[in-house]
Amino acid sequence: MTRQKAAMLAALVLLLAIIPMAYLWVTFLQEDETVQDTALVHEVDIELQKQALFALSQSSSEQSLKHLIEFATTHAHPEVRKQAIFWLGQKQSRAALEALDQIAEEDPSLEVQKQVLFAYSQMSQEVGSPRLVRIARSHEHREMQEQAIFWLGQQGGEDALALFDEIIAGEAEVEVQKKVVFAFSQMSNDIGVPRLITVAKGHPNDEVRKQAVFWLGQANDDRAREALVEIVQRQ
Repeated sequence: MTRQKAAMLAALVLLLAIIPMAYLWVTFLQEDETVQDTALVHEVDIELQKQALFALSQSSSEQSLKHLIEFATTHAHPEVRKQAIFWLGQKQSRAALEALDQIAEEDPSLEVQKQVLFAYSQMSQEVGSPRLVRIARSHEHREMQEQAIFWLGQQGGEDALALFDEIIAGEAEVEVQKKVVFAFSQMSNDIGVPRLITVAKGHPNDEVRKQAVFWLGQANDDRAREALVEIVQRQ
């Protein structure tokens, strides 16, 4: 790394570290009549920090990656952590993946954890899909499970289908099963429509069946129309 690049990197890191401290100092002084709208000052600083993260992400150095991981895992502001997570997702190095896995389980903010799911969804299936499957199957927060199911539905693949079939056939919460039904509706007709038909005709829960019927009605597919007619004709 050239001396000039090293100096630029050091300046970016210093900027990301100092701005939160400056905000705290401004907040401490907020009773002074010269301080106006500290919330606005903070908002501007966050945007500047995001820009600094983008600049860091353009470097291929190990030091830049280390700083991105540090900010993704420890920065005080969730929006900055989310932005660092986005750029970590583009790196896909072993260190970046380990950091993302940790954040998905341990970050105190669900919104930050969800950003990790998006990062997984942008990766190759062999890297991202197993991680999304793990979270969809066993994460302690239902919102995370549902979000993982959504991204698996967009990503597709055998791992996603196997998990979806398992959830529909099992005893998962109704809201989680309804998210799987939606995921089926986003797949190609050859994959999604037969599964929607199976759910619409035979699932034990009324709400889940109704959801499947709704999405069959949106499908431009002869099999879907025939299934709907059969359901109406049942005695």
